[in-house]
Amino acid sequence: MKLLTCLICASIPALPAAAADHQNPRFAIIDWFPFGWVEDGRNVGMLVDMVKLYNRHLDQNLEDIVSPVPRVIRGMEEGDFDFTITYRDAGMLGNVDYLGDIGCLKSLIVSFKTHPVTSLDGLTGLTVGYPGGGYFAKRFAPYLDLQRVEVPQTFVMLNMALRGRLDALILNNAVLEAYKRDMFPGFTVPQERWADFAEPAVIEELPLAASMSLKSRFGVVAERMRALSSDPAFLADLREIYASYGVEHAMECLK
Repeated sequence: MKLLTCLICASIPALPAAAADHQNPRFAIIDWFPFGWVEDGRNVGMLVDMVKLYNRHLDQNLEDIVSPVPRVIRGMEEGDFDFTITYRDAGMLGNVDYLGDIGCLKSLIVSFKTHPVTSLDGLTGLTVGYPGGGYFAKRFAPYLDLQRVEVPQTFVMLNMALRGRLDALILNNAVLEAYKRDMFPGFTVPQERWADFAEPAVIEELPLAASMSLKSRFGVVAERMRALSSDPAFLADLREIYASYGVEHAMECLK
């Protein structure tokens, strides 16, 4: 994944003024459930909570900005955004200084008990849903013999699966657990339907990391963020955020 699994927008609005024009560091959050979204005029989500945690531990005013994935990538490359959190993957987001891993998420194949899929090879010939332009679309789909269904948002996949239009779908464990907790506004999987799904198969585990744009002028803040990656108090608070989204084991990869 990724920048975490994403929607590629056909048209991306122009970014605001140049990096030197903003006084507070701008922290870009991908507009992708459950990492970041806008609800009742407020930015919410897992990564939004992490920005608040950085602010608290740094006594800093990092401005969280929820934006489409392509805009986050472009903004980091051009220096309009100073920081973000993504998968640590230079192929998805280059030209940044990674400040340290803060956890890991697992990319999953979600299938049904009537036809459980346990590996990528098991997807052969099946109708598989996954986010268009994202991690799976770029890294695996072109090399697999499957019926591809690219979707703009993950709830579309779940809705299609519940209606019998997909054999399997690709999610990461944070997305899956957040849906199980009915955290997505406006869409709910009936509780009894979760029993229809087989145990998810893990494709791979991917590290999450904070990063700084190479064009940012907030290098001092970046070094303080880097130091927090090994601070016990910060890591304890970070663990609570992961647990609140159902991925309490996300930091085991850091050991």
